[in-house]
Amino acid sequence: LWREESLPPPPPLQSFRIIPGQGIEALFADGLRLFAGSSGERDLELRINGDLAAQITRREVISPSAAPAIAKLESAGLKILLATGDCTERAAALPIAMRFARQTPFDKHSLLAELSRNKNRVLYAGDGLNDLAAMAWSHVSLTVAQSPTLLREMSGLVLLNGDWRGLAEAIAIARATRRLVRANIAFSLAYNVLGMGLAAAGLLHPVAAALIML
Repeated sequence: LWREESLPPPPPLQSFRIIPGQGIEALFADGLRLFAGSSGERDLELRINGDLAAQITRREVISPSAAPAIAKLESAGLKILLATGDCTERAAALPIAMRFARQTPFDKHSLLAELSRNKNRVLYAGDGLNDLAAMAWSHVSLTVAQSPTLLREMSGLVLLNGDWRGLAEAIAIARATRRLVRANIAFSLAYNVLGMGLAAAGLLHPVAAALIML
């Protein structure tokens, strides 16, 4: 039922602050304080002067492609690590041995920084704004097409269909490409070293050398 009412204009906004990983708090000139953000693991709430005014409970479902994707990545020799803002029980829903629960954006950033300092090359996959700092610190970042625009713009890879099994396929293609590039470089170096020796000895004509490189 919709009811129209004539409401007075709100008081001037005095200040506001973003609380990373939690929400936004605004303070108005008349002393009114509003908070909108997360509470607990999956609750969104609105508070007025500290009192709860509204609450929404989110129901999240783990992607059915997550477990097969993790198995494929581990079989490819990659070490999988989970860093999530959810509770320990929620994090345990995924078959990942190394889990870090209740992680703030700062915690995720610190974890990625520590991994990088230990000479690890990190691919970070995330789909929320709380992942931005960690994604910026990683060597390669990945997100899904349904994630916020900012994440998609800064990610090196975007899974268009949301199927996480595509990540293992992308890594396999990248590794095959790297092997091919290295083989081409090795052949080119060997050919040039050998070719210069044969040319200096008068055994290789310049035209023949150019044809071989085609």
